[in-house]
Amino acid sequence: MSGNPGPSFVRTDDSNFEEKLSRIIDEVGSDISDFDFSYVKDGDIIHSEHDSESSVSGESESDEERYEGESDSDEEEERAGKYFYGRNRSKWSAVQPNRHVRIPTHNILKIPALRHKFRGQSQIDPLTAWSYIFSDDMLNEILTGTNEKLEKIHGKYTNTEKIEVRPCTMTEMKSYIGLLIYTAVFKSNNEDIRSLFCTDGTGRDIFSINMSSARFSVILNCLRFDNPDDRELRKVSDPAAGTTNILHKFNENSQRSYILGAHATVDEMIIGFRGRCKFKTYIPSEPAKCGQKLQCFANSRTNYIFNTYLCCEKGPDGAGLSPDEKEYAVPTQAVLRLCKPIAHTNQIITADNWCVSIELAGVLRKNGLNTVGTMRKNRKEIPASFCLTVDVKLEQRCMDLPNTSR
Repeated sequence: MSGNPGPSFVRTDDSNFEEKLSRIIDEVGSDISDFDFSYVKDGDIIHSEHDSESSVSGESESDEERYEGESDSDEEEERAGKYFYGRNRSKWSAVQPNRHVRIPTHNILKIPALRHKFRGQSQIDPLTAWSYIFSDDMLNEILTGTNEKLEKIHGKYTNTEKIEVRPCTMTEMKSYIGLLIYTAVFKSNNEDIRSLFCTDGTGRDIFSINMSSARFSVILNCLRFDNPDDRELRKVSDPAAGTTNILHKFNENSQRSYILGAHATVDEMIIGFRGRCKFKTYIPSEPAKCGQKLQCFANSRTNYIFNTYLCCEKGPDGAGLSPDEKEYAVPTQAVLRLCKPIAHTNQIITADNWCVSIELAGVLRKNGLNTVGTMRKNRKEIPASFCLTVDVKLEQRCMDLPNTSR
């Protein structure tokens, strides 16, 4: 090709470099002057024909429906790795707290032991320690109710001197309760009574030494824990009126004489029972499966119960709580009711996934307590990134498989 290059081609080593450059600048300036600035306003801002306001409003409405109030700052924090968010916008910190700090004073817990007023005694034998929890007024109430039932049965026998139905004494009642404790020690709760009292070497000698099997069976049948005269009247408001008073005294004695310690645990317990009862509960995951359900607050290391109540009707978990506290979920009400005696002690409560939730943690924190435990993965407070999907689990299992390729 031949011909002179256009004015837009300039070589830096050209002798007329400055002249050609100034000519190009003049040409470019003329093109810019022909540009229409009629719709240019506010200096450098140029408004397009697209209605950006309508698109922004539509986008914000869809975001409200999808994220229920998710803000741009939350998205930025989550992308930056500072926080995780659940479905209800619960915020979880992604930064591990600093562990190289001094333990706060309120987090130093006491070991389980007797309280100070009982600790001053020089020597405490097992019977004295047992009497702190099972006081004499409890035993007197049990003895009174049991003797009233024995008296009614005694009138049905023609032999008025029959030993098996005679009135029970305090010493015999303590001996009988001791034998019941031994059935738990020997894991013989479901064992036949006759095998316990066998004298051919297959039974337990301590049972036959204290009383006969017939006397043991009669006391077991006549054992009562309250006054039967007004029981029917109390059953109107309390289906478990036969044991409520004794259980209440047991809780008071435990809380008055025992320090719970660091292993505070809330859990349910099924007392196996298949007889006639209006408030039996069936839980397949429990060993007994069917029986009476107890909500227990105990020390998981020493197995001492600190507070408990019997679930005998629908909605008993909120008993003793304020109207505002009854608005919480049922598991939260149950834990809050059990932990009332140790409020504002900064105790750490361990519970299972039926109880633990963000709501429970917040409520206990207001009452000066803390909680730790597992949560169900379908809770709306848990971020989706916390739950492993099926694909991730399969991928992890495949990674764990041995490599058989050669």
